[in-house]
Formats: sequence, C-alpha cells, structure tokens
Amino acid sequence: MISDNDQHQNREIIFFLLRLWFGYTMMGNGRFIFDRSNEDFFLGWFGNDLHFPFPVLMYYLAKGSEFFGGLLIFLGLATKIAGSFVAFVMMVATLTANRHHLYSGDGSITISFFLMAVMFIYYGAGKWSVDRIIFKNTRQRFPELPLIVVRFWFSSLLLYTGLQFGGKDALYVIFAWFSDKAGLSSNIWLTGLAKGFEIVCGLSILSGFFTRPIMGTMTIIMFAISLIAYLGIIDVGNANQAYVHIFFWFSLLLLYFFPANAQAWQISLPLRKYFVQSKK
Repeated sequence: MISDNDQHQNREIIFFLLRLWFGYTMMGNGRFIFDRSNEDFFLGWFGNDLHFPFPVLMYYLAKGSEFFGGLLIFLGLATKIAGSFVAFVMMVATLTANRHHLYSGDGSITISFFLMAVMFIYYGAGKWSVDRIIFKNTRQRFPELPLIVVRFWFSSLLLYTGLQFGGKDALYVIFAWFSDKAGLSSNIWLTGLAKGFEIVCGLSILSGFFTRPIMGTMTIIMFAISLIAYLGIIDVGNANQAYVHIFFWFSLLLLYFFPANAQAWQISLPLRKYFVQSKK
C-alpha cells in the first residue's frame, strides 16, 4: 500500500518531468524566431493564409511566447504567467489555423498543448522549481478540474483515432512492423487489433472502468513506441510521434493523478454503488 507521502512524491516527480518535456517542446516550436530562413514562410502563412493584422509582429509574438514561455516553464520560473502565454497561443492556433482539424492533424495537438499549459496555470511549477525557491510558502491546488477535462478530451481523442480505420497511426505502424518481422502480412486483423485497443482504452477512460491498469498499459506502450522511434528503428512520422508523446503524458497523468482523487467524476461510480446495494 502506497502512503500519501509516497503518492504525493510520485506526483511531484511526474509533474516535474512533464514540465521539463513541455518546456523543451515549446522551446523547439518557438526556435524559428532565431532562424530567418523560415521567416518568409511563416510571414506568408500568418498574413496571406490566416489574414492576421501586422503579420510580422504576430509571428514574433507567437513564436516568442512559445520559446520564452517554454524556457520559463522548463526552469519553473514565473510558471503560471508563462503557461498563460503558451495557452493563449495554443488557443489562437486552434481557433484559427487548426479549427477545421480539431480531431486530426495539428488541431488535436494544439488542444492538447493548451490543456497542458492550463495545468501549469492551475498547479504551478511544482516542488523542484525556481518558483518554489523564491516563493517558499506557495500553496498548490490539486489540478482536479484540468484533469477532468484532460480525461474527457483524451478519451474522445482515442475513440476518434480508433474509429478511423483508414488511418495508419503510430500504433498501427508499430503493429505492422512487428507483423512484418514475424513474417505475417499486414491485413484487416492487424488494423482491427490496433484500432480496437484504442477504442477499449477510450471507453475505459470515459467510463472509469479499469482506468489505472489501462492507463498503465497505455503508458508502457507509448513509451516503447517513443523509444523505438527515437532510436530510428521505425519512422512513425512527425505527426504520429507528437501523438505518441501526448498520449504518453496524458496516460501517465491520469495513472498517477486522477483515479484516487476524482472518484465522484467517474461514470462507473453510480453503477458500482448500484451493484453494491443490490448485493446487500
């Protein structure tokens, strides 16, 4: 049995690692402000395609918010303010450039990044941060509300991905690779296996049934796919790799944060109470 102190410590570790990853990722997205070779592309996109006023200014504000906001989040310095800037940029990106692709392409990625940024606005930087050194007595609120939104968004994203039988996401690519190594052909059963797993996971998260074992399994699988892609064993594609990272962190957050502290929000809870009362 894990004590409350151990559980809290585990959560601090998970949140610390998420903060480092998210800050580094935002810095990578915003690094283009230092690379003038891509300036014409982004300025044409902001001005001609998105019709932003003052596209040069908007470009540097958006990418600057990503880079410097990511840097501050990485350091754990002024984290809530930095998270606010990043969340605003992700919200604008979702409502403008990605509004027609909320469940596919960059839309689902910017929504997921928005939710992660909101968690930092709500929770702060965590234990190991510059903010904690400066503001030693800062109280942190458990991010229950953002996690509830993450839960429903993650479950809907898994269900959508699982129901797209024509799409070849990272899980399908990995299954196809193993199938090929085993001398099997990639056919409809392989697609069904990959998509069926995503649907089962989505329904589990949504209903609250077997949430922790499912999230544990999803975390391990997404970590394995990330490692395989990082080592260059399989090329899953940039978009799929982003999905894998997001799925990994959402799974890990729900595994360590959600089940023990938000039981009242589980759809399965009324059913469990009914069965318990029926047995009595």
